[in-house]
Amino acid sequence: MDESAQFESLEETKERMMSVKKTIIVFVVALIALGQAATSRADVLSGLVGRYSLEDTSVAGKELNSVTSTWDATDANSTHMSRLVESGNSYLNFDGGQTGGYVVTPKFLSGEDSFTLAVWFRFSDTSVIKKMVCGDGAYTLSVESSGGSYAGKIRYKQLAGGSWSSDTALLSDAAPSTDAWHHVAITYDGSTALMYVDGVLQTKTLSDSGTLATAAGEYIAAYSGAHTEKWKGDLDEVRYYNRALSGTEVGSVYAAGVPEPATATLVAAGLAGILARRRRRG
Repeated sequence: MDESAQFESLEETKERMMSVKKTIIVFVVALIALGQAATSRADVLSGLVGRYSLEDTSVAGKELNSVTSTWDATDANSTHMSRLVESGNSYLNFDGGQTGGYVVTPKFLSGEDSFTLAVWFRFSDTSVIKKMVCGDGAYTLSVESSGGSYAGKIRYKQLAGGSWSSDTALLSDAAPSTDAWHHVAITYDGSTALMYVDGVLQTKTLSDSGTLATAAGEYIAAYSGAHTEKWKGDLDEVRYYNRALSGTEVGSVYAAGVPEPATATLVAAGLAGILARRRRRG
């Protein structure tokens, strides 16, 4: 082999080594990112008594409580509910109104003096009041109509040693944007109820005392079966805790349950793209 050929061979070897080195660096960075993502998305399971991802269709007309592995929630008016999949995430869509679909759950919050309620939601129609998760005669979590007194904000009321008057209602600082996923969490420690939206504590607090009233029934997407203001839009990952989560814990639940492609999926896609480009160049 002459000197020119040897030089070209040496240069090709250097290029291959440099390419391998770059690939190793990319993988190391990706692994670090995955580790950080796993840490930031650490879930909160302590005190969790009910969790409905609204995605499993193994038992018709029922929703799976993944905490107890039982199908303890029942769909009602199910022809007005659609199970949809988006970016690998499954959720339920409800068409609202008098005959809208809803889910009957066990009475997780009735009679409790400390709890957390959390849910992901998305909607488009701002003209109607939409009941998100409620207990008939005990509590109600809703998104109000844009033209009403509460200007499209998220509103929470409860009956626990107080009354249903407006001074015992929580309101979000602003109306949530349409056509985007949002997370809301309500915590109650026996004396104060707080609202968090997308992991952020809202300004208004609710001073109350004692245990939550016993509901006639507890529901996802409705206040009661006969009520007209059923949820119109999408719901996902409904959670019930038997204790008041801290602000940090609510932030962790928010980070862990974002209904979008996980960081690991995005990183993997990026690596696949890099490797594909390398193969094309080779």
